[in-house]
Amino acid sequence: MFTDDYIMRQIEGLSGFLSKILFDRSADWPEMADELETAGDGLPLSGRLDALLSEDKINEAENLLFEEIEADPQLEYLAVALAFYARLAEYDDEYLESRDYSHDEIVEGLNDLSAIYLTLE
Repeated sequence: MFTDDYIMRQIEGLSGFLSKILFDRSADWPEMADELETAGDGLPLSGRLDALLSEDKINEAENLLFEEIEADPQLEYLAVALAFYARLAEYDDEYLESRDYSHDEIVEGLNDLSAIYLTLE
């Protein structure tokens, strides 16, 4: 239980930090930025991630997220990523583990986002 609380505090702290630094907003900002670019399927990144999550393909969704961000690290994509990880953080350990994922991986993903976006000029 203590470990879960610690991980959740890390997730909230990292999300809040990225939101405040990069968007000058608090972590509880209500809306997610709309993406201007869409893929060949006509869906913005958030729509493609939602589709994968609805199929319980968390790892595939995370891979897609980082492929898009690494190809073009737009701030809109960071907003999508923060919303993506916030959504994952709401799931309990049992749900995530049954899909070969964990709260620790959320923290890793947020750290990876920090490394990408905080090094941009």
